[in-house]
Amino acid sequence: MRIYIEYVLLDNLAMDACILLAVSRLLRRKINAFSIVFGAIVGSVISLFLPLISASKIITVIVRWLSGFIVFIIGCLPKSKRDFILGVPLFFAVTFVFGGAAIGIAGLLGVRIVNGSYYAKYPVLFILFTAGLILFLTIRFIKFLEKKKAIASYIYNIKIYHKGREYQTCALIDTGNRVIHKGKPVAFITSLAAQKLLGEDFLPFMLSPQKEKVSIAFASGKNSELMSFYVDKIDIIELGQMYERVCFAIVFREFYDAESYEILLSPYYIKGDKNEFTRGS
Repeated sequence: MRIYIEYVLLDNLAMDACILLAVSRLLRRKINAFSIVFGAIVGSVISLFLPLISASKIITVIVRWLSGFIVFIIGCLPKSKRDFILGVPLFFAVTFVFGGAAIGIAGLLGVRIVNGSYYAKYPVLFILFTAGLILFLTIRFIKFLEKKKAIASYIYNIKIYHKGREYQTCALIDTGNRVIHKGKPVAFITSLAAQKLLGEDFLPFMLSPQKEKVSIAFASGKNSELMSFYVDKIDIIELGQMYERVCFAIVFREFYDAESYEILLSPYYIKGDKNEFTRGS
């Protein structure tokens, strides 16, 4: 049987690089391109010699696991016990998922492997690329679920009372929102939610030259002014807390961050600092 070494090296290099990149992302490590490429090169070189090992199945399995461990160490550069404890199982799990995806795609494309020889009209790299794309999308989905779970505890149902109207929606407690206007913390509301809340008063408010504005200072040094208005009170339903005369600044974009919400509340509303604003009865 004739084996083209350059193809074996190239295919394994691409596969190992995808696996190491995926593990680094799942470990929330800063991507080190050099270590990932070097680890992939080591892995592809090891793959050349593994078929040459003639030993019992147990020894072969041990050697393969040790080689995977070496590739993980070189490619991901674990720096703590957490990296080792989570990283090693992740590396082999991702390898299993990636290999399973590649085998599944190969089956769908009618690929035949006979005595180690590859028979198909599609190049191996195409299958590896597709499997890598599936792996990438899987990681993105996992991180999306993690983010969704992380922010769920910061989302509250609130009811807004304004000039006889009531509007219930979802609000996110934004820990980075420290904007204060005239001694009160500012909440941010989407223009669509403001339109629903103000009703027929929305257009006159937008056209009025007398509307109040909130000045926002960004970390970049730039300042911006947003149109604002006051509501009679808000009720944070889960907390059973009501606050009177709350300042809302209008933003002309939608909020979406793994969860949908229309309001960004200041963390002062959770702390309940009476020196910052007035709490209703």
